[in-house]
Amino acid sequence: MKSIKANFQKLILPNGLTVLLYHMDSVMSASAFLFVRTGAVFEKEKERGISHLVEHTVFLGTRKYPSGRIVSSIAENLGIYYMGSTSKDGTFYTIKAPYMNFNKGLELLSQFVFSPLLLKEQIDKEKAVILSEYGDFWNDPAKRFDYEIWRKRFLENEHPYSFRPMGKPETIKNLNLKLVLDWYKKYYNPANMILSIAGNFQSKQLINEIKEFFGEKGTKSQQKEPVFNKDDYSGFTIFHQDDKRPQITFYLTFPAFGHKEAERSERIKLKLLCDIFGSTRSSRLQLRLREKDRLVYNVFCERRLMSWMGGIVIRGSTPVDKLTKTLKAIKEEIDKLLKNGVSEDELKLVKNFSAAQTLMYIDNPSEISNYFANEAFYEKEIWFPEKRIEEINKIKAKELNELARKIFNFSKLNLGFLGNIPSSSIKEVGNVFNPFK
Repeated sequence: MKSIKANFQKLILPNGLTVLLYHMDSVMSASAFLFVRTGAVFEKEKERGISHLVEHTVFLGTRKYPSGRIVSSIAENLGIYYMGSTSKDGTFYTIKAPYMNFNKGLELLSQFVFSPLLLKEQIDKEKAVILSEYGDFWNDPAKRFDYEIWRKRFLENEHPYSFRPMGKPETIKNLNLKLVLDWYKKYYNPANMILSIAGNFQSKQLINEIKEFFGEKGTKSQQKEPVFNKDDYSGFTIFHQDDKRPQITFYLTFPAFGHKEAERSERIKLKLLCDIFGSTRSSRLQLRLREKDRLVYNVFCERRLMSWMGGIVIRGSTPVDKLTKTLKAIKEEIDKLLKNGVSEDELKLVKNFSAAQTLMYIDNPSEISNYFANEAFYEKEIWFPEKRIEEINKIKAKELNELARKIFNFSKLNLGFLGNIPSSSIKEVGNVFNPFK
């Protein structure tokens, strides 16, 4: 297998900024991904939404480019794409540009994170935009359902891991200039950031530009993400969100673990287990629910891991008259997995699939810059694709079977349904799994 290590560089600037570089001769662009250690889980109740507000506001003007219109005109004239996003544990800024204009994109990125104006009038106007964004989210039944079912995954009524990064209207409205400036000062320093770049560039020239644009002095203060009670999971729960639709969306969630409380090998095992059970075309749920019983168009099994807690979600949709049959089929497949385990053929297939997916992910500048930034932030060491594939191939079927017995605990199952379901049907489908009946 061809190694990509030779094209990779890591350096740490005197101000504490971690820089990751991956050179690619075969492309005509370059991409930068800048990660700031701040997000929803860092926020106290009165601050909810502040990370997201800062992310929005930095694009409205900088010391060198004092308005959002100037910024967008420069970027569009040079074919530079830029965006930001906020998650539970991080804020991300992305720049992508043709290779000959990448230095200008890099300068814009440095202006966003080190030189935003953050004016009172900008903040007040942007809060109105975010409230509109919140309205889009809250008035979308599917998005609201996804939020509610995950919120109920925790015992605590308002667990920080259930926080939406955009905040909620009452806190968004009360965010002010002082709160924003204090937040920016605390989190937006070089030692609290990771800059990852991939694409076509001259390495020596790029490093000089990085030192020029990102060499600003900082406090060298790296913020630590809060640690939460690892056992704060709710027990068997049924949640129904009424909606006038005949097609019923169903969620089954089971507790797992966080990516910082479990070794990477355990997280890979969980991914393989999900792939075997419900994530791929040849997975058990796809073969049973779609190919054999014709109950669903699609069904998925996926991981949702935060730092110190996490879970898996089995989700799909089916007509209301097929809901009970669908849930019974899922229960039967879980029982078969627990009784008979994973077969060697299934494991071989999913290992090959996972290895191929790993290689294809390292395929373009945007994905590569994202990959290395995530490796540097979430992991103890950076794994290159060949290392990940090597570790995947070490996994044994008995290890997946042991993990399955830990994960599929029906006393901790949360069931969620979105759609128009009679109360008698909710009780009926609940009884399929109820461990206390």
